[in-house]
Amino acid sequence: MAQTKTKGVKSVFQDFNAQLEDMREQGLFCDVRIKLSNQNECPISVHRNVLASCSPFFRSLFTTALAESRQIEVKLPGISREDMEAVIKFAYTNTADLCPENIESILMTADRLHVFGLLKLCVDYLHDNTDPQNVIGIWNLANHFHCHGLAEKSWKYIIENFHKIVESSTEFLQLTVGHLCDILRDDKLNLPNEDQACSAIMKWVDYHKSKRRRNFFQLLSCIRLAYVEKRTFDNVVLTDDDIVSQRTCKELLNQAYSLCQIQQNTKLSFYQASKLYILKPRIPHEVIFVLGGWTNESVCGHIETYDTRVNKWYPMRSSLSEQPLAYHALIPFGSYIYVIGGFTTYACVNTVRRYDPVENTWSTAAPMHAKRCYVGCAVLNGFIYACGGYEGPNNPRHSSVERYNPVENQWGYVQSMKTVRSDAGVSELKGQLYVCGGFDGHTCLDSTEVYCPINNQWTFLESMSIQRSGVALTTLNGRLYAMGGFNGTRRLKTVERYDPVMKRWVMVGSMSLARSNFAVTLLQGKIVSLGGFNGSTTSSIVECYDEEKDEWTERAGLTTGRSATSACTVKGLSNVTDYTYYGADANN
Repeated sequence: MAQTKTKGVKSVFQDFNAQLEDMREQGLFCDVRIKLSNQNECPISVHRNVLASCSPFFRSLFTTALAESRQIEVKLPGISREDMEAVIKFAYTNTADLCPENIESILMTADRLHVFGLLKLCVDYLHDNTDPQNVIGIWNLANHFHCHGLAEKSWKYIIENFHKIVESSTEFLQLTVGHLCDILRDDKLNLPNEDQACSAIMKWVDYHKSKRRRNFFQLLSCIRLAYVEKRTFDNVVLTDDDIVSQRTCKELLNQAYSLCQIQQNTKLSFYQASKLYILKPRIPHEVIFVLGGWTNESVCGHIETYDTRVNKWYPMRSSLSEQPLAYHALIPFGSYIYVIGGFTTYACVNTVRRYDPVENTWSTAAPMHAKRCYVGCAVLNGFIYACGGYEGPNNPRHSSVERYNPVENQWGYVQSMKTVRSDAGVSELKGQLYVCGGFDGHTCLDSTEVYCPINNQWTFLESMSIQRSGVALTTLNGRLYAMGGFNGTRRLKTVERYDPVMKRWVMVGSMSLARSNFAVTLLQGKIVSLGGFNGSTTSSIVECYDEEKDEWTERAGLTTGRSATSACTVKGLSNVTDYTYYGADANN
């Protein structure tokens, strides 16, 4: 009833506003005329009470001596007719037709005339339409008009997407040296590596090199030079005559190189590094969480997190529970990390727990209908899907699939896969769910099938070139990557990629380690494989795949070697320091 009443009241007001606007357009009962700069244009007739209702500026204007006049004509120089009509339309209808071409001038007019409702619409429009090409302009605009909320959000966007801005924005080249220094000094500046900070400086200076080369020392002093790769120093920085010819720049670079060598050889303490700006690592935007798994001795419940800025893993003090877990799934969704299914020391489970990394608290979610270890999970259209798995001895493997609704905290079955499979790879791509490989209880599988949520049906696709049980599957740049696994004879290090447009699998660069039952996640646009079983022992090896180069490089290993583990990447944590260098090393 209350909802119907609210809708009815809203409808009445909309009709009332429409009637007022109609009367204005017909010139009925208008009692004030707005005269703009162009003397050849006709004044705009309006109702002063309508303008006064949305603007303290007009209310003040109409309650002064002007109010004594029977026919008022107000002159507003410096305002275009288009912008004034936008103000008037908002006053009558509470709406505005905003676009990239008019947003700045309408915002300026709304600010000048104190039409705060229209100003808010402009701010919301800018926030909703922020991209790497326009964010610097929006940030400047927000600061100029003291829109503090928009300025803060724009700054956050700049810091989180700086590498994209450098690549594609002409506004970046127009930054003042002071603003660029502010960006480069920010501890949270999100760059894949510090080399890109160097590249940004070179690009900005080169745009007006004759004027800007004197800023090299000021800019280089703002970045964490100890984390710049030697090849970037040699091939980019030290090849620039304007840098090496400046004594201050040369001294700064020599200091950075010396400190980098000391850090590598002696491992400076947190206190020492935090006091030396050149050595001070940035705060990462993305953090990998790894949970549980099977060590050489037993099932474990260990959690560790990865800081890409210092290439180091940190064990978490908070453990999952008293029960260790393996062959489970780890899914980041909303503000939680969901831990789904798996195998404890004694049994397969259907339990679901969720961790809040901001509050550092655990809670229990609704259990699945079926027990599932060796389960594959992914997020699709706001739901978590759990595919296949194994229920334990004397029970068959599953072809069934369950879907979790986080709003209702409830699992429900959807159409089963065409093939019974555990140990499969599962990933979302373009609104569909892909499953490949696995084990049916007798044979390692090479088959691939895709689920369409619209018609609730599974369809077979082209099979992989190799049977893969314990395979890892992920999506990167619109294509699927199937990695490693067990073909029934040996562990695999090969990787194949599926293109949904070409509808075929092709081999790409192999990992250095043959492994099955390992974790995979994405970090800064690259695939990361972690741990696994190599055929004789569990592994702590971590590798990172660069799609452009089609090659894998090794990163710092896990503190605990493990297979049957799961990992996920969490972005934008407000308390990210709790899980990285500043939270962990500072306490040691």
